[in-house]
Amino acid sequence: APVTESTVPSVSSDVPRVVVQPFKSRTNDEELSSFAEDLTEDITSGLAQFSHLSVGASNSDSQSFQRFTVEGSLRKAGRTVRASIKLLETGSHVWAEQFDFDLDAGDVFEAQDVLTDRIVATLADPSGVLTRSLVAWVKQKDSALLSAHECVLWTFGYLQQWRRDEHLELRAALERAIEEEPAHAGARACLSMLYV
Repeated sequence: APVTESTVPSVSSDVPRVVVQPFKSRTNDEELSSFAEDLTEDITSGLAQFSHLSVGASNSDSQSFQRFTVEGSLRKAGRTVRASIKLLETGSHVWAEQFDFDLDAGDVFEAQDVLTDRIVATLADPSGVLTRSLVAWVKQKDSALLSAHECVLWTFGYLQQWRRDEHLELRAALERAIEEEPAHAGARACLSMLYV
């Protein structure tokens, strides 16, 4: 079944929304246009699998929470396709990369899967570009006011570079957040890691 906003795990409403804009084909090639449409859907579905992200539709009414946008375009030379992908935060470039693949090298679905996996992992893994941007956003806030979800994001950043003073502040924030949201499994898991 397709992933829709109603099937995506709920996250705090104050966490910036990630929107995947429809990828564009720079040619009138029907095969490439179809590939771009499918790639948009696959990347949106892939990002929605990460519980630390709030993924919205490009036509979402919740524009006030939209902060991160993934955009992409495809162009073709012979049977080689170049996908240009970028991540924007309120209009400013955060990350951009190009991926090339050969349509004749194998199955089109395989190429689409490989490309989707690379893009989603680069953006959304705990050390991914998008996750690091969200961590930076969370760290600008007062730690005493963070939601459990925001504390989980902060933990991802902390695990990349451990600091004693940050450990104590993060632990206190997680303990407080769990008191307010005792059923938040992600926050409990993060606090367990800090205790260890």
